[in-house]
Amino acid sequence: MFEITSALGRVLDALSVRQSVLSDNIANVNTPGFKRSDVDFREVARQAFAELEKTSPHRGQRASQGPIRVVQDRTSSMRNDGNNVDIEREMVLLEETALRYNTIAEYVSRRLRDLRTVIDAGRR
Repeated sequence: MFEITSALGRVLDALSVRQSVLSDNIANVNTPGFKRSDVDFREVARQAFAELEKTSPHRGQRASQGPIRVVQDRTSSMRNDGNNVDIEREMVLLEETALRYNTIAEYVSRRLRDLRTVIDAGRR
């Protein structure tokens, strides 16, 4: 239980960073030369769940996780001034990120609530 919650916590961290990065992109939509950035949260999720496979319940050790990387998109340009922020795309990604975050946070909350119920039942 702890391992899956820890992995989901790592994904929530990545989604939170992504939300901030996308908001920064939107705030700079009119900044000449600004290049949008993003977080590959799927890679973070892959790493977090790959860590679950490496976790030994006997040793209690987990593999170390790398930092959440923010990647700048220098391959595209939307305007002549070099800015590559597509406001409509950023808004869709922002909404998608919020939806993912809320879904995972609700799942973790339910799991912790269930665990609390089991613990409380054991005390009676």
